[in-house]
Amino acid sequence: MSLALRDQRARIYAYTDQGDSGVVAHLYAVVPSPDPDQAWWCRVEEPGGHELTVGQGAEHQSGAVIAFSAEVPVPLNGVVVLLRPDGSTGPLYRVASVSPRRQVGEIAVTGVFADHAVYTLVD
Repeated sequence: MSLALRDQRARIYAYTDQGDSGVVAHLYAVVPSPDPDQAWWCRVEEPGGHELTVGQGAEHQSGAVIAFSAEVPVPLNGVVVLLRPDGSTGPLYRVASVSPRRQVGEIAVTGVFADHAVYTLVD
């Protein structure tokens, strides 16, 4: 897989519950890349959606598959934040699964669209 096909920048955050003085702090700490902006190159594939039954009611859930190089350490239950060309933050996805893609040297991250949730992100 050519790097040229990965045309999107994204920051990856890993969940941590380390606190101080017995108080648990639920945070998502950045998983830095070697680049100065701490972002990784990726490719966002066709977004999709489906309907879930939650509490006997229908709930729509949307998401996308995000492809990273196989060397990128994407944590399960982490958060992927896409970056816009100007460097501002774009859509936020909760990582639902991380699957290797054979023979292409990349991983497929299934992300659930989660802009409606509140996450404490620490750079």
